Amino acid sequence: MTMPFDHTVRSLRSDREWPAAVLLVAAALLLGLWVAWFVGAPLVRFESGSVIGVTRNGALIAAFPLAAQKTLQTGQLALVRPAAPDSTTAAMSAWVAAVQPSPEETQMLVELQPLSMARFDRNQEESGGLVAEVEVERISPAQWIWRASGQWIDTASVLLRPAARR
Repeated sequence: MTMPFDHTVRSLRSDREWPAAVLLVAAALLLGLWVAWFVGAPLVRFESGSVIGVTRNGALIAAFPLAAQKTLQTGQLALVRPAAPDSTTAAMSAWVAAVQPSPEETQMLVELQPLSMARFDRNQEESGGLVAEVEVERISPAQWIWRASGQWIDTASVLLRPAARR
């Protein structure tokens, strides 16, 4: 038995689910925003050390663990802040001026050149010391996942056209 055409068109009009379409578009937008964050948001990794002295020209000398030797290089940005968590003193920006091995085998020395002439209160320095944090890497969550999985990172390059022998 066939339905009359009028009933079919009326049924199609009443069955439209525009709220479901709106929810589908909203879900697609949320998924798009999450993918943009996953690919583009920066995750920053720091190496931390303690400030052990100041040179005559105002540079700070910090001691870092020997394991940080692979990641610390001249020119990297650093933040120097009081070690006390309840300190009200703001962090001071600096850059890595020199990296050198320490006479002790367990640590290395890094010279940090401050970007501004801000000074810390001597009481803060003596109470808890200063901590230097050097930014060594900035990657996205997607790169972090790829690195953790071992895919697409540090793969050997393939030579498609070998050089002719001479």
